[in-house]
Amino acid sequence: MKNFRYIFVLSIIIIVYFILLSVFYGNYKNAVEIIKSEYNAKHKLVEKSVYNTIKYADTILQVTEKKQNDEMEKKSLVLINKYSKEPDVMAWNLRELKSKIGDYDIYIINEDLKVIRTTFKEDLGLDFSKFPAFSKLLKSRLQGNSFVADRLDLSTNTGKLMKYSYTPTPDHKYIFELSINIDERFPILSNIDVFSVANQLANQYPSVENIFVYKTHFNKKGILKISKAKPFYSVVMDDKKTAQIKKAMGSGKIQLDNSSENSFTHKYIPYVVNTKDGEFRWWNSYVIEVVYNNLVLEEINEQKNIFWKNIALITSVYFTFAFLILYLLFKSEHMAYHDPLTNLPNRKLFEKSIKQAIVDAKKGDFGLALLFVDLNNFKVINDTYGHEVGDAVLKEVSERLKVNLSKNDIISRLGGDEFTILLSDIKSEDNITEVASMLNNIFKAPIKVCNHELLIELSIGISCYPKDGEISESLMKKADIAMYHAKNQQLDYVMYYDELKM
Repeated sequence: MKNFRYIFVLSIIIIVYFILLSVFYGNYKNAVEIIKSEYNAKHKLVEKSVYNTIKYADTILQVTEKKQNDEMEKKSLVLINKYSKEPDVMAWNLRELKSKIGDYDIYIINEDLKVIRTTFKEDLGLDFSKFPAFSKLLKSRLQGNSFVADRLDLSTNTGKLMKYSYTPTPDHKYIFELSINIDERFPILSNIDVFSVANQLANQYPSVENIFVYKTHFNKKGILKISKAKPFYSVVMDDKKTAQIKKAMGSGKIQLDNSSENSFTHKYIPYVVNTKDGEFRWWNSYVIEVVYNNLVLEEINEQKNIFWKNIALITSVYFTFAFLILYLLFKSEHMAYHDPLTNLPNRKLFEKSIKQAIVDAKKGDFGLALLFVDLNNFKVINDTYGHEVGDAVLKEVSERLKVNLSKNDIISRLGGDEFTILLSDIKSEDNITEVASMLNNIFKAPIKVCNHELLIELSIGISCYPKDGEISESLMKKADIAMYHAKNQQLDYVMYYDELKM
């Protein structure tokens, strides 16, 4: 029953501990989910902002582009008409000519695909033959007979948003190219700056490491990275990145790459435009790459460290508290069944021990002996030397009993100067008398306590199971009677059955 009580308390302690663990773990998981949710919300905002900036710019540019194409075709006719009258283009006053056609810069490209005349000095001498793919396109336009306007694009040299048109002369010696700075022509477009938005977002959100914008190369084989500063276009040489970008653009679905060695997560978000007929408009389609650092993982790891620190703290505090409870429970249990002075079992525990011993004796078919021990001269010692010396004497008596008796023997202090001893597995009365004689002999030597040497005399009464009774109360009573008989007759010990049997 006693063990069951401890097992029950320990089970409750463990159950409560695991409940606390589950609460702390639940709080930790909630904190992690909140962190992830906050970062996901911020990341979606970042991605949506860049995407919408590109979408807004593309929408406005598409409207602008159609209007601009019509106007550029009319201005190109002015140059063709002038050429039909004055074929010597080297003699043309381009500044005067520009003032007539408005904001457009004029380029005259010869058969070698070089810019031989232009109102934009930075591009004078530009040799398009060095760009194989574009030079092939430009030659076909030189040999053609129609006006062609390119889409809006960034200038290779300046990075400005430009619009270009090409009109071949009837003799196919020259191409008249017109260009216009769309940002200057339409100031509202200057406010649509994807790169500024990207930088602003990267600075605003610490988890955003960088933002890049890509587009398909005009030869449709490679991928170009667009930037605000020179080089405004650069070919992406990373095959893995190229594959991710092409996959995003081809499927129209976001691609995620978190296998980077430096713990960065790369997210590729496509902005794909198709014509009314469903044809892919590669020149107006982009892929946004948002690079996220591991800041979210750092915050999660920080929460994990806090969680484990809390677990360590609660474990140490809880089990210290639990140990204290068990200790106090054990202590109260011990105090309920033990003498506080000698730490020997008290009457309550001794009677329980007798009952259990009787059950064991019946099963094992052996005898028991109960010795009731009284200190004859203890009252004199107590009255003469005081209670402090008397308590010291009782402690020394208990120690001598414990040292000289078997570990299987049960020693108890009933109170005052009375002790009881239960001897188990008795085969004969000789075993009992030997123990009784030994006890008297060990107290012939004086007890040294508090600078006093004191002699202690014992009176021992003995009852035996089963001769003197088969219940604990009967054995205790008869041993007590035998002890008083020994004290009155000044005998070392008296066995109830032999001396007092009725």
